[in-house]
Amino acid sequence: LVAIYAFAKASGKFSRIRIAKALKITGLGTAALLIALTTFVSYALPVFSLPKLTGNYAVGIKYFDLTDQSRTDPFLTNTTQKRQLRVKVYYPAQPDNSKPFAPYFNGSSELMQSFAGFYMLPKFAFSHFGLVKTHAKNNLAVSNGEANYPVVLFSNGAGTTMEVET
Repeated sequence: LVAIYAFAKASGKFSRIRIAKALKITGLGTAALLIALTTFVSYALPVFSLPKLTGNYAVGIKYFDLTDQSRTDPFLTNTTQKRQLRVKVYYPAQPDNSKPFAPYFNGSSELMQSFAGFYMLPKFAFSHFGLVKTHAKNNLAVSNGEANYPVVLFSNGAGTTMEVET
């Protein structure tokens, strides 16, 4: 747009006036459109905050990658790959202010893109989730407030992932 404006200004008086107005209108229209688009995107894809925790303990997260060497993966065809399972454990933890809060979706851009693909949305649709922080921290020490803690098992399904439940 600047090059067109410079060319119009360098040419004769008649074309300069006509092109300058058209250029100004085009520039202002484009700027207004971009501002409206930016406003819409920030409204449609907000960086939200998760609710504060209400319990007596800090929350730790630990991931375990398990492999069953006795069987192949039943969800893959024509493969000898062994069955793999990723487990995410939440537990009461000792507070540690030196560690950052864990990112939502574990900060995995591949997981966010996969989630968007499942819902047939553009790959960038959930990329802003990487800016959301949880209230749990990775690899904290287990709290010594109790001798034993209950165990709750949760198996996600229906196309979701364990990261959505953070």
